[in-house]
Amino acid sequence: YYLVLNAAGVSDKWIFVSQIPFVFVYYAVFFFMLSTPEEVVRRVALTRHVAISDASPSDSSTMEWSGNESVSLLPHSDVDTESKSVLVEMPPQQTTTTKWVVTWSAVKESLSLSWWYALQLGLVYFFEYVASVGAAAYANPSGDSFALQHAYTILSFCYQFGVLVSRSSLHLFKVRRVGIVTTLQGINFIAWILIARLRFLAVYAQFVLMVYVGMLGGLSYVNVFYLLLHDTSIPDPLRDL
Repeated sequence: YYLVLNAAGVSDKWIFVSQIPFVFVYYAVFFFMLSTPEEVVRRVALTRHVAISDASPSDSSTMEWSGNESVSLLPHSDVDTESKSVLVEMPPQQTTTTKWVVTWSAVKESLSLSWWYALQLGLVYFFEYVASVGAAAYANPSGDSFALQHAYTILSFCYQFGVLVSRSSLHLFKVRRVGIVTTLQGINFIAWILIARLRFLAVYAQFVLMVYVGMLGGLSYVNVFYLLLHDTSIPDPLRDL
């Protein structure tokens, strides 16, 4: 978006102004279009049909839903004989409200259980923002080519692209030793400081390296939060805290 408008001769000021309406669009979508998880579950529960391919409703009074729950069939008159589907009655949801009291001892225990994860995430983001913002701004001299004229913008895009790719990787693989990711990002941190000082790396090679920086950042982000959510040594109240 920025590259296209900038190449068309639009100044940074008006590119910024042109993005302001999107803020109100996001605001409207968040408050008036998005549904809370509870509303989605309730809507699905009211409209869900279970397809019956060969069996008739009289074969069983219950059907397996998901997990170990079972659901009861509605009366025979509610069966659609043509589509062989039947409405099901979802079991009532058991909702309990628990009030957790936050104490200083709970805060200290929570920090003692999560400090390692917080340290990894904090270091990774410190390393990558120094590289992608600070070092990238000084990594290239002025030039006549499009790549050099827009190097900082393209590097920012490459960083965000790498983040997008790696944050989508959790369903493919998981990294439990996140300290390795932090170490690799620390190497990137040193490399980018040297690139900014010595300017020894070609701009197109920088684009590739910046994608790598973003990928390590996104990889650390999704895996640290995954480990926090699934670490059995952290009790649920402290996990929420």
